Parts: sequence; C-alpha cells; structure tokens
Amino acid sequence: MLSHVCFFISSISNSEGTERITTSLANSLIKEGYNVSIISLCQNNESVFQIDSKIQLYILFKKPKPYPLLIFVILWKLCVIIHEKSVDMIINVDVILALFTLPLRYTFKVEQQDIISCRKMHISKRI
Repeated sequence: MLSHVCFFISSISNSEGTERITTSLANSLIKEGYNVSIISLCQNNESVFQIDSKIQLYILFKKPKPYPLLIFVILWKLCVIIHEKSVDMIINVDVILALFTLPLRYTFKVEQQDIISCRKMHISKRI
C-alpha cells in the first residue's frame, strides 16, 4: 500500500482549477492517513487554497525561472526530496512536468516510485 504521495506542480500560488484540485486531493489523502508532499517549481505568493498543516510543501524557486536551463538543478532537488521522504508515488499535475520526473529513473536511479502525469484533474463531490 502507498504511504507517501507527492504532487509535483508548476506553481502552487496560482488561483486556478489545477491548484484547487491538487490541494483538495492532497488534503483528502491526509485525512485518509497518507503522508503527502507538494513540490512546486515556484511560488510567487501564498497559496490561495487551504493546505493542511500536515502536508509538506517544498518550493524549488521563489520566482519563475528558465526551467529547461536548470534541468539538472531541478532533477537534483527532486531526487533529494524523493529519497529523504521515501516517496512512493509522484503525481505530475501537468504532463510537461514529466520532462523532469521521468529522467529521474535513469539519471538518479529513482526506480521504486510510481510516476503519474495528469493533463487535467477532476474531483467528484463525494470527497
């Protein structure tokens, strides 16, 4: 059974549906007893949506950067977090983020984690 789920998102500070769904799903997983982390490439402002205090939030950069030029820095930071926190599943909240997480399997030998990439996320009202 999974014990630690990690969401990887471009920016947790945006006020759009992707951020709302990510925080809602993360908060729901915490209530179900999972360990949850959110890794955000950047965070310009505070998150608009409520994030449970038990969720570990990691911000890789304070402001947006030319990320393709920083791919090895991003890969290294992701690898450190994933190993330190014993992450079981990584959820890329945007498909493009797979450009950073999939190379982890080969460059940093992050092999045990499941990696899921989502184009759009939807939550039913039952949660």
